[in-house]
Amino acid sequence: MASRSPSPIRAHVDDSGKKPLGDKKAGDDGASGSKSVVVERVIKEVGMAAVYPELTRSNYSEWALVMQVNFEAQGLWEAIMDDGVDRREDRQALAALLRAVPAEMRSTLAVKKSAKEAWEAVRTMRLGVDRVKAANAQKLLMEFEAIKFKPGETVDEFTTRINSVASTIRSIGESLDEPRIVKKFLRVVPSRYSQIAVSIKTLLDLDKVTVEELVGRLRASQDRFDEPNTGGGSDEVRDKSGRLMMAEEDWFAKWKHKLQPDATSSCWSCVSWI
Repeated sequence: MASRSPSPIRAHVDDSGKKPLGDKKAGDDGASGSKSVVVERVIKEVGMAAVYPELTRSNYSEWALVMQVNFEAQGLWEAIMDDGVDRREDRQALAALLRAVPAEMRSTLAVKKSAKEAWEAVRTMRLGVDRVKAANAQKLLMEFEAIKFKPGETVDEFTTRINSVASTIRSIGESLDEPRIVKKFLRVVPSRYSQIAVSIKTLLDLDKVTVEELVGRLRASQDRFDEPNTGGGSDEVRDKSGRLMMAEEDWFAKWKHKLQPDATSSCWSCVSWI
């Protein structure tokens, strides 16, 4: 049901300072010849149409902007900026503020002396959270840069770990785009994936490769290799048929002529082992 507009309260006041003159209209001077004026006092209905955003641990900046617009629309922003306003207006502003914060914060804010003091308390608490968030973000970004394959870890297992770290970083508002994850992935692949990693770096635009596509290519080659032969060098890898796989530098030298920009073919099929 639509809300009704507040009806103004009207009172006729004698300009001589005497008591109200009932229903006399302005200009009706009666026997005394004095004028009367109509004084209207409009009672504001606060918060009837306002939609208050809910404050969370990560949305303070957006929340504060929307709340300011709401307070300004209701004529209550002055109560947030100045604690010397009318008591009733101050209580209206505080009541609106309490409707927009989590339940666990209300008891703390409700006992503040003014709406301004409560607003500042919210700001202090949330900016403190932002500082903690920034510290956590820095820690997570360092963890992302340091992540490596564990001994014997499969592509799928590593994918789960790196995606978990990336998701946590994004959840606290930090940016971590997919190309950055793909490039990090390729930098830390075990030596048995060196050849496929070089081909991906050389033949594909890494800014357009998704994590899923990269994982699919690595997974396809995973079953074709055994663990590195302990009897050889650190880069010596054999496939399941026992053939020795070349080191990255040897492979690149062998296929360099096929990877030039003017090569007639740059598809995956041009490299027979892919």
